[in-house]
Amino acid sequence: MKTNGRNINVERTVDRILARIDAFIEGEKLARLPSPQARAAIDAQIGHSSNSVRLASLFLVFYSTVDAAWNCNSIPTGIRGQWGDKRLATALGLRNITLHNAITAFGENLGWKGNVTAARLQGDNRFDGLSHALASMTPDDRERAADYMAARFAESRRVIAPLPPVGDDVLTFARARLLFYNLIGIPSESVREHHAGLHSFRSISLIDARRRNASALRFRLSQSLTSRLHRPSHANVRSTTQRFGRTTNPFA
Repeated sequence: MKTNGRNINVERTVDRILARIDAFIEGEKLARLPSPQARAAIDAQIGHSSNSVRLASLFLVFYSTVDAAWNCNSIPTGIRGQWGDKRLATALGLRNITLHNAITAFGENLGWKGNVTAARLQGDNRFDGLSHALASMTPDDRERAADYMAARFAESRRVIAPLPPVGDDVLTFARARLLFYNLIGIPSESVREHHAGLHSFRSISLIDARRRNASALRFRLSQSLTSRLHRPSHANVRSTTQRFGRTTNPFA
């Protein structure tokens, strides 16, 4: 199904993948396992050395549950780009999923560029087994396989703690913050309640600084005025000619 030139089934597939992974992250358990043959095919793809193959396999298994008309052999159009592989990889990264090792464009990495209508999964040793397995599965088994794969990806979620445990003698940001508020007499657990007090403290400091600046300015002005009072005036400092007139003989 295409809308405005886009394969809407690609977008629906990404939405479904993320919804199922989110459910397993939140604690949902697998209700049913896929058949042994389907599980073996999925495990082979998850254990593949290529991160792009693992992520593409996740997409293809879910795509088989969304597009009932798909032959499980051709490459779905629109798999690359902002609605397909890039959106999926970015969303998994935001969820701290690590099974795909943060690759961002599996379609391009796998060589699915330009017009992919002639490309086939069967005959490609990276996907041949998966393609045949999907083609032989019932719709119910595809649903089970998709959930199984989503659960495996959810298991790879790794949230790194912002800071490992440290000794009491190590000054962390949190400890420095607590020390600061203790110094100014504001308990850290009620910082927001005492924000007005902190603002008052800052205001007093500002007023004190302005007072000191004003005193310094008055001192400088006083020095300037004293200097002017002790400076000889122009009227008192006249030349001999100015005081006695010309001393030369005007008739000489």
